[in-house]
Amino acid sequence: MIVLTVSIIFSVGFGLIGLRIIQFRGSLDRDVCFHDPLTQFDPELGWAPIPSRHVKDAIGDITNNSLGFRSAELDPQRDQVVLMGDSVAWGYGVNDDQTISAYLDPILKPLGSQAVNLAVSGYGFDQHYLFLKRYIDRFDRLKTVILFVCVVNDFEDTQSNMRYGRSKPLFRFRDEGLQLTNYPVSKYSVRNLLSQSYLFRKRFDEDSNWDKFFSWIAGDVTMPREETAQVIKALLRRMDELIARKGAEFKIVLMTPKIIEVGLTEGYGFFQKLLEQEGYDYLDFPTALENQGLTVEGLYPDDDYLHLSPNGSRVVAEIVSRTYFAGEMAGQGAEK
Repeated sequence: MIVLTVSIIFSVGFGLIGLRIIQFRGSLDRDVCFHDPLTQFDPELGWAPIPSRHVKDAIGDITNNSLGFRSAELDPQRDQVVLMGDSVAWGYGVNDDQTISAYLDPILKPLGSQAVNLAVSGYGFDQHYLFLKRYIDRFDRLKTVILFVCVVNDFEDTQSNMRYGRSKPLFRFRDEGLQLTNYPVSKYSVRNLLSQSYLFRKRFDEDSNWDKFFSWIAGDVTMPREETAQVIKALLRRMDELIARKGAEFKIVLMTPKIIEVGLTEGYGFFQKLLEQEGYDYLDFPTALENQGLTVEGLYPDDDYLHLSPNGSRVVAEIVSRTYFAGEMAGQGAEK
């Protein structure tokens, strides 16, 4: 049995080398199959935005500034309101000028603030924290950090050392607290090599048993739900502490899919309970819609229950501004 197992591992290893040569599609440095085409391998984060890059796809323009953020360069004359999250906040499926941050920025400009899009497609709470830690000192005038939580998948994005076919860091919760594992991430991990193979990606899509086998070979780890909950709580506290040390405020927005009855939002109740128990200042998007007499009609594309349409981004930006900056906006209006 041992000989058989060793033989399988060596066979798979040599097979991967062959696939790296024969089935190679793009560089491991650049993503070829993900929401954001402007990401690259990063040993601390798994993947991260490529600075100063621009592509044009069927939807429109996708542009990163010199730091890799999908927004304009930082304006040293304005306070920074930083938006964090995954593909929902980043702006999957919309043009640069149709993201939440793009609609929020002109609302905040008269208040002397700039909306900065620090969201990255596919990130979980672990990567949110590490990404914020990397860049927070770049914000000399940090005013507010708003974390957009996607209740459909943010829990799972934090639960494993692999997401969307790619290796990523994983925080575990031990007696002594948080422990960072799978760090630094290996560029040539079995999982990362597999993600570059069209053949293997196709097999994953077609055969769950095939995926389970290679998950074992790749050393994928998925934490128990109870441990994941503890990790998320601890990471939110760390983010809060980082932001507080900069004298800024930490806000959270709970984003739900188009139809919350479809059974995809088990995480909705989890995050509501967690944020209330921990005392975080959060905005419940579906409740805010209802309170303002609005519906989800037109907020999501017909073929996408999760990501926002341009109109959806605009509505979210308006609700966020009225919720968190109404006092300043009223004061600005009074001065005029």
